Amino acid sequence: MPVPNLIHPIKVTFELIDRANTVFDLYAREPVGQVVRMGESPGTGSRIVIKGQISYYFAGAKKDEPFYEAGGVTEASVGYISLRFKDMIKAGLVSVSGGQYTNMILKRGDRIIQMGKMVVDYYVGGFKDFAHYPAHDQTMLQVNFTDRHPGYQQGDL
Repeated sequence: MPVPNLIHPIKVTFELIDRANTVFDLYAREPVGQVVRMGESPGTGSRIVIKGQISYYFAGAKKDEPFYEAGGVTEASVGYISLRFKDMIKAGLVSVSGGQYTNMILKRGDRIIQMGKMVVDYYVGGFKDFAHYPAHDQTMLQVNFTDRHPGYQQGDL
């Protein structure tokens, strides 16, 4: 089966939402208090580390881009990570049953805490599958991320 290569892959660390231990309001469809994420605190499970290809180079992408607003300067980031399904299966982020990808573990709202040597605070916003091959279908997943807390500024303002 053809598998595309990642260009300059780096390790990406995810903290997945632990839905079993997070209290949800069924009517509002949101967590009550704070979401529990695996690996965020002792006894909450493990973080997932997987190799991916990071991109900030597309229309609408930005990395710590400043926006000047009435309340001050806000920095925001938007980008995506390319992951191979082969690596996701090995990391336990997706299962294969009868030749089908099932039980996608990575979900919208999961947190990205590190990309290579850079500590980040990004959140998964959505997905697109790509790298389609005849008779093999998709082989990669685009994981879109965004900065939910652009007001967390460090350093010189």
